[in-house]
Amino acid sequence: MFKKIILGLLLFILSPNVFSQELQGKFVDWSVFTTDIVIGGKLKSDLNKSQRKQCYMISLPVKQSGNYYRRGDPYFLITNSSDNIDEIVISAGYIYKEASEVELSFGLKKFNTFTYKNLAWASTKTDDIDIIKEMRRNLDVVVGGFNKQNQYSGDTYSLIGFNQAYNKMKEVCSQ
Repeated sequence: MFKKIILGLLLFILSPNVFSQELQGKFVDWSVFTTDIVIGGKLKSDLNKSQRKQCYMISLPVKQSGNYYRRGDPYFLITNSSDNIDEIVISAGYIYKEASEVELSFGLKKFNTFTYKNLAWASTKTDDIDIIKEMRRNLDVVVGGFNKQNQYSGDTYSLIGFNQAYNKMKEVCSQ
């Protein structure tokens, strides 16, 4: 399953077979996009390829803290594939400490996610569902993690507009 997640995300974000991304809506601190991914075939002229719609919503932190020296842009992403499965993906903008976890804090309610290189995911489908439920009921989430040099980052993401963005993502992905 882990390899399937990584392969899917890499195809989604890095693939030259991804057509243009289309903004579906901006909802305060969250934006919703769709894109079509080509499955199979190496050339655009190949007849054995098919397209799959990929929907996602993304936000950047409203506050960044920690003792890190420098890093890339952090983001929080939720994908929804054509089979209607939601998955959270988090990046702090650096390579996470090996075998570390990233903590998501909704006040006293906390979740831990597993890391691989520069990304973090929920450990189970149930965790994805529970994290999204918490995001729907809260105003913000703090995401904390450590890089390879054991430097900490804490990113606060606003959840204002999250419910509208999530509903829009589900709507456009079901079409």
